[in-house]
Amino acid sequence: EKYGACQVLMASCVCGRVKGVRKGKDGKPLGELKISIIDCKDLPAGHKDGTSDPWVSVSVQGERKWSFSTEVKEKTRDCVWNKDFTIKRICDFKWIDFVVKSQNFLGSTEIGRATINEKTHKISRWPQKFKLVLDHGGELTVVVQISYNVDPLFTPYCGTLFLKILELKDLDDSTIMFGKQSPYCTVKMCGEEYTTEVAKEAGTMAKWTDPTTFEFKVEDVNNNSSQDIVVTVLAKGVLMNGKLGTLDLPLSLLLSEKKQWWSLFKNRKMNEKQGKILLEADFKGTGGYPKPALNTIKKASYGVAERQLDVTSVCERYMKKGKLVLPAPTSLDWVFACDPYRNQSKVLEVATAGGVFGSSSKLIFNELGEEKK
Repeated sequence: EKYGACQVLMASCVCGRVKGVRKGKDGKPLGELKISIIDCKDLPAGHKDGTSDPWVSVSVQGERKWSFSTEVKEKTRDCVWNKDFTIKRICDFKWIDFVVKSQNFLGSTEIGRATINEKTHKISRWPQKFKLVLDHGGELTVVVQISYNVDPLFTPYCGTLFLKILELKDLDDSTIMFGKQSPYCTVKMCGEEYTTEVAKEAGTMAKWTDPTTFEFKVEDVNNNSSQDIVVTVLAKGVLMNGKLGTLDLPLSLLLSEKKQWWSLFKNRKMNEKQGKILLEADFKGTGGYPKPALNTIKKASYGVAERQLDVTSVCERYMKKGKLVLPAPTSLDWVFACDPYRNQSKVLEVATAGGVFGSSSKLIFNELGEEKK
């Protein structure tokens, strides 16, 4: 059955049709929800001797309620479960309740509780790890993902990425007016790490005239945050060494433009910009999005500022009789299998090639978290 499903999926891509969505009785799309209870630490004591016999009760609210539980771990306040639960058919996911209890000879006592809400926690088809702070103290680590059988027209990358770091500009000065700093970069991806040459006393800008080409072996890369290209800019100073900025890029976003200036950030939350870096990238292999036909859509991009993901080919496949019909659920990060600017507001902008929306018109679609216009 699995191989048959793959053949149907491939046929839908080749023919340019959008694969249908399984739906529940109320017309909402059916999905598969996976929950993994990983571990806990620093739990409150459930017994007078200062220990606990913890276990986790899991309740999922959708169009109905599901309940699961882990096994009991004896005499501990830090333990590992690595227990997986799966709901094969859910169409109206609302929240997940995690209740940690301590077993005793009379039954069990609640020692902590936390909730994942679909409105406040970003749950996608990629596994997301959450470190949940329990209401009575302690921490519970879980992994959650939900996937719908809508074809996102994306296949994982397999091949070799070639990356060059060319220039830096508008960097912070870490020398505190004593001489000039000497910037350099480290770049990481999928367990591989490289370092550029140090640009001696280059100050707040640097240029490598003969840059090294860094090669990364890419296998089953899906734009998951754990598979990002991470560039860190550092500096050797006169008095001290410092970190000047960092950059995280999903592979699809990096490959949207072969050569581009990217904003650096003070941290991986990407909420405060700090300098710019010029990267040149090339990829040899398979995966990503199909090639655009450019017969109905001139250009489609998703993101903001320079973090614009080219999604022309995906939007082409969702054109139906002059209309852009996005599949439900319309989470654009899911539709395009990539979040180009995590935790930030993003825009889908579509320019047509022949007046589908009007000869000079554009469709603008704003998305901030789960709120959409």
